[in-house]
Amino acid sequence: MSIITVRCRLVAGVKQQINKKSIENSSAEEQILLQNLLDENKDEDAKVKAKIKKNTFITLAESSEDVRQQLWHFFLTSSSLTDKLLDRLSQHPNFQTWLQQGNLPDDELKACWLELKTSPLYDEKLPGRFFSSVQSMVKIIYASWLALHQQKQRRFDGLNRLTEIVYSDEALLEMCDLTFAQLQENAESMLSEIDKEIANSEKLLSRINLLFTKHAELPEEDITSRSAIAYLIRHGCKIEPKIESTEKFKKWFRTKRKEARRLEKQLAGHFPRGRDVQDKTLKSCLENINRDDFADDLEYMLWHNPISRNAPPLPHPIEFNTNTDLRWFKLYRKQYKCKRTATGKSIDSIELTQRLFVEFNGLTKGTNYVFEVYCDRRQLPLFQHFFKDYQLNLKPNKQDNKQQETYSSGLFILRSAHLLWERQEFQDRYRHKSLTTQTANEPWNTHQLYLHCAIETDLLTAEGTSKIQQQKIQKANNTIAKQSTNDNPNVKEQQSLKKNQTSLAALTRSLPRPNSPIAQVNPQIIVGLIFDPVKPIYLAVVDVITGKTVAYRSTRQLLGKKYLKLSEYRLKQQHNSRHRRKQNQKGQFRQLTESTQGEHLDRLLAKAIIKVAQEFKAASIALPPVNNRIEKIQSELEAYAEEEIPEDIGTQQELTRKTSVAIHKWSYNRLSGNIRSNAAKLNIAVEMGALPSRGTLAEQATAIAMSAYNSRQHSNR
Repeated sequence: MSIITVRCRLVAGVKQQINKKSIENSSAEEQILLQNLLDENKDEDAKVKAKIKKNTFITLAESSEDVRQQLWHFFLTSSSLTDKLLDRLSQHPNFQTWLQQGNLPDDELKACWLELKTSPLYDEKLPGRFFSSVQSMVKIIYASWLALHQQKQRRFDGLNRLTEIVYSDEALLEMCDLTFAQLQENAESMLSEIDKEIANSEKLLSRINLLFTKHAELPEEDITSRSAIAYLIRHGCKIEPKIESTEKFKKWFRTKRKEARRLEKQLAGHFPRGRDVQDKTLKSCLENINRDDFADDLEYMLWHNPISRNAPPLPHPIEFNTNTDLRWFKLYRKQYKCKRTATGKSIDSIELTQRLFVEFNGLTKGTNYVFEVYCDRRQLPLFQHFFKDYQLNLKPNKQDNKQQETYSSGLFILRSAHLLWERQEFQDRYRHKSLTTQTANEPWNTHQLYLHCAIETDLLTAEGTSKIQQQKIQKANNTIAKQSTNDNPNVKEQQSLKKNQTSLAALTRSLPRPNSPIAQVNPQIIVGLIFDPVKPIYLAVVDVITGKTVAYRSTRQLLGKKYLKLSEYRLKQQHNSRHRRKQNQKGQFRQLTESTQGEHLDRLLAKAIIKVAQEFKAASIALPPVNNRIEKIQSELEAYAEEEIPEDIGTQQELTRKTSVAIHKWSYNRLSGNIRSNAAKLNIAVEMGALPSRGTLAEQATAIAMSAYNSRQHSNR
C-alpha cells in the first residue's frame, strides 16, 4: 500500500438558489442565461411540471470575500488554541516521563484539550471541526516530535559511546602490546564469533550493536579483546590491510565530536512550539530590543529568530481524517469573459459554467459554504474520481423509488485531507475583480486556500482494489467471528455487530475500476540512490545477488538535454541570493523565490529515475537517509574549519557558510517525495538504505542498494 498526496487550490464562496423571482433582479443577459438553464432543469413529465413549475430552481455558486475573512479568523483562533495546548503539555508535570517513554497518553491530551475548549476564551467561538482538528493535530505533532527526539538521543548516546571506545591504530597497539598482525587475528576471531551468534539467533541483530554490547560486558582488564572490538568498531567491522595514520584518525574523531555537540545543542531546551501566527513573540522581542543579558547562544537564537524572519508563520491546517467528511458535487457559476468584435471592440459577456465543488462536514455553523476546485490537468482525473466515488453512495431521490446499492468507503481512492492557507506567490494573478483597494492587502486576500488529499494508489486499479478488498473482508470476518462468540451481548455490542455486518456486505461489492496488468520485475535488481550537494543525485543499478553494479547514471545522464534547466536554476538561486542580501542591508525583506522551478526539476529527476527502474525491471528503489547525510556533511565542514582556524570563530563560520548554503539549496525531502509518488503509481517498492561512511558517489549508491537488500533479508527471517 502506498499513500501519495495531491493538492488543489480552493476558492471559497456561498450557494444561492435561483428561481423565477430572483431572476428579475439580474441584468438582461443574466436573465436569458438563467431562464434557459431553468428550462433545461424542468421535469419533462407534464403532470410533474405543473406541480413544480413555480418551485423550479437551480443552485449557483459565487465567490465571497466575507467567507474567506470568516475562515481566516477561524483558522487564527484554531492556531491559537493549538499553540496553547502545545505549551500546556510541555509544562505538564509528567512531560519528562513522556519524553523517556516516547509516547503521549491520550487521556492526558484529552484532559488538557477539554480544559482549553471549555474555557471562556474559546467556548462556542469555533465550529466543531476546528476543535477536533486541534486535538488530532497536537497528537500528530507530539508523536513525530517524540520519535525524532528519541532518535536524536539514541544517536547522541551512540556517538558518546563511540568516542569513548575507539582509539587510533597506533594507540591500540601500544595499549594491548601486540603487533598489527596479532591485532588483526584477534579482530578476525572476534568477528567470526559475532557472525556465529547472528546466524544462531532468531532475532534481527547487527554486527555493530553486538560489538558495543560485548565491549560493555568485558572487564577492563581484558585489554586484548577490548582492543580488537575497538578496532572493528572504528573500521566498520572490516579488517584493513594497513595501519591507519594518526592524522586521518584525528580528522574522523573531530568530525564525530562535532556531530555530537550539534546534537547536544538540538536536544537542549527544545519542545514542540506553536506557529505564533499573530506575532506575539516578535512584539515581546521588540519591547526588549536593547536586551543583552543572554545566558548562552541558544537563548540568544530563540530571542533573535522572530526578528530575523521575513513573514509570520501560517495557521495550522485543518484535518479531515475520513473521506466521508468531504462532499463532492458540481454546480453552476457565473464566468465573466471579454470578447472582441470584428471591429476590435471589446464586449464583456457572462457565461454559466459547471464546475467541481467540495463541502466539508463540521467546518461552519449552519452556513452553506462551498469551495470551487482549481487544479492542473495532471490532477484533474483524480478529483473526478473523488466525485464519482462520492456519487456512488448518494441516497436516491424519493420520486425514483429505487434501491441503490451502497459501497464501502474503505475502497474509495480518497483517504484523508487537509485544508490550509498558503501565501500567493503571484498575488495579482488570483486577485478577484471585486476586491477594493482597502481590503486587497488583507491576509485572507493575499493568501489562498489549498486542499491536500491523501490517496491510496492501489485503489486506482481493479487488481489493487481486489487485493485490498480481500484484506479488509478477512479482517471484518475475524472481527464478526470474535463478536459472535458472546452469547449475551448488550445493546452497544449488538449495534457494533450489526454495523460490522453491514460494512462486510458493502465490502463484497466491487467498485468500477480500470484493469492494469502488474509489470514483471526482477527481485534481485535494486536501484540505489545517493544525494550530493554538488551533484544533486547519483544512481546505481545493482544486482544484489552477485553484488555487481549493472549501470550507473549521473544527474547529467538522467536529465539529458534538459540538464541546462538545472544550470539555469542554480544561476537564478545565486542571483536571488545576491539581491536578497542587498535588500536585507537596506532593510527591505521582500521574499525572492525561484517560483516552482525546483519542483519542476524534482519531477524531471523522479521521472527519469523511474524510467531507469522500468528499463532494468528493478524490484525496488533504495533511498538514503536525508537528515543524517546533511548532518554528516555539516559536521565535517565545521571540524575542518576548527582544524584550519582554531581560534577565530568568525572566520570558521565564514569558511563553512558557502558550502552550508549549498547543502540547503536543494530540497532532498521534496525530491524523495516525488520519487515515492511516481514509484507508487507503478507499484515499485521504495526502501531505505544505511548511509555509508566513505567512498565515491558510485560506491555509496551501490552500498545503499546492498544495505536495503540486507535489511529486507533480516526482516524476512
